[in-house]
Order: sequence, then structure tokens, then C-alpha cells
Amino acid sequence: MFKAIRRELQLLLHDPYRMLITMIVPLFYMTFYGTVLYTPSVVHIPVGIINQDRGALSRKLTQMFSADPVLELDSYSDFAEMQKDLERRIISAGVIIPNNWESTLKTKQQGRIQIYLNTSNFLVANDAAKHLQTVCETMNAGLAITSL
Repeated sequence: MFKAIRRELQLLLHDPYRMLITMIVPLFYMTFYGTVLYTPSVVHIPVGIINQDRGALSRKLTQMFSADPVLELDSYSDFAEMQKDLERRIISAGVIIPNNWESTLKTKQQGRIQIYLNTSNFLVANDAAKHLQTVCETMNAGLAITSL
């Protein structure tokens, strides 16, 4: 074992190209991934919302999204417009509350909302998903308590 280590060290020290690769490549990776993964604390994540239901619960969910300190809501009436803004990175996420969402929940069936994320900056998308999910889970817990 020690012979193999000694042999590799001798090869490394006598060949400047190997030394360069061994030292520079890890430094490059650390620098590259350090700058790519570094994101200062995200304060305002722009999120588009389409409320097709317009019921009391969907308005409450929209208010809860607005109350989140990180999410910054922008209302849309058309999915194509919201999709264009997602692709242009004007907004980082889009939420659609479908028609009859509240009536579906009142029949104790699972009501689904659609969430679209722009993952070009995956750290921002991850934060957006986390905050959107937290709001939805809080709403779900409140609905579960109310139905008990």
C-alpha cells in the first residue's frame, strides 16, 4: 500500500502537468460550484397566480400566499401570458386555482392546484416551491381542523 502511494507521489512530483491537474481542477470546481450555488437570502420571489375559482377559500389561499414574507404575487387572467412571463423569468413560479376548487374541497375530495416553476435558477425555484408548499399545507391543516 505504501509503495503504491510513494510511486504515485513520485509520478505526481516529477510531472508538472499531473501536478497542475491535481491542484487546479479541484480549485476550479470549488470556485465554480461555490459561485453557482451561492445565493444571498431570497427576499422577493415573483409568483403569478390565476384564481379561476374565485370562491371564499381560493381568496383566502391567495391572501395566505400574499402574506408570505418571501412570495410576491402578481395576478394573471390568462395562462398563456403567465407562461410567457415564466419563460422570460419575469416570474419564478405560477399558481392556478382551478374552477370548482372550493366545491371539490367541500365534498371532501382532493382539490388540486397547479404550480409551475421556472427552474433555470434552481435555488430560487426550490425556495419558491418550499414557500408555496408551506402555505398550501397550512391551508390544508386549517381545513382539516375545520372539518373535524
